[in-house]
Amino acid sequence: MTNQIAAIAVASTMLGIGAPAAAATIDWVNWTDGGGTGSYLINGTGSGLNVTGSFTAKTTGSGSNWFNNSSVNISDGDWPYSNTNLSFWQAYKSGAYNTTATFDFTNTGGLAAGGSLALIDVENAPSSIAVRGYQWTGSSYQLVSVNWAYNVFTINPSSLQAVWNSSTNTLTGAGGTLVGGIDTFSMLTSDTRLDRIELTISMAGDGFGIGFTSANINAATNGVPVPGAAGVAACGLIGLARRRRR
Repeated sequence: MTNQIAAIAVASTMLGIGAPAAAATIDWVNWTDGGGTGSYLINGTGSGLNVTGSFTAKTTGSGSNWFNNSSVNISDGDWPYSNTNLSFWQAYKSGAYNTTATFDFTNTGGLAAGGSLALIDVENAPSSIAVRGYQWTGSSYQLVSVNWAYNVFTINPSSLQAVWNSSTNTLTGAGGTLVGGIDTFSMLTSDTRLDRIELTISMAGDGFGIGFTSANINAATNGVPVPGAAGVAACGLIGLARRRRR
């Protein structure tokens, strides 16, 4: 019997069963303020992406924020990566803030299908962000249909997560009890390659954050494990040992 258990252990090790895989890290775009004339520009690199963001208006006034941040700490047990912080562009204004932000991916291949957009701290009602995707045709940007996969992860359990409307491709703050600091984390994963993402942003006296990664958050979180040959073989070994034991 001891030999049978040892044989199972060896086979399982060879097949990769029973040894937990180390969690992967996820890379995010890091931002710098690009200034700009007639528009407000930010430049981002990371995760294999090069992106330039252009805003029609900048957050200004007492207490306003406009900078690259990385202070998010994702506490959700479903988060599939080892690093729980991310780099994102943070904009905050104590009063209402409306702007259109256009992000152009200048790296070869743009944001590939499976790339993800993070929208952070969208909590106040009726704050909203409408999302549109475009592809470069060689002469112009063409609006394309995107089926965004939506996921949320907990930062502050006391906050209500934002609500995604897939028919209008709009994220809206859920209101309720508002908690200070950065509280909500929404991920949108694209099912198609994109060269440009346009955000129509309307904030009701609150801040928000924007991040990009080439990683497919949706698949990493919602993928259903399917037993492969290794899993079937291991089950067969265990069944054999049980039969012998009887």
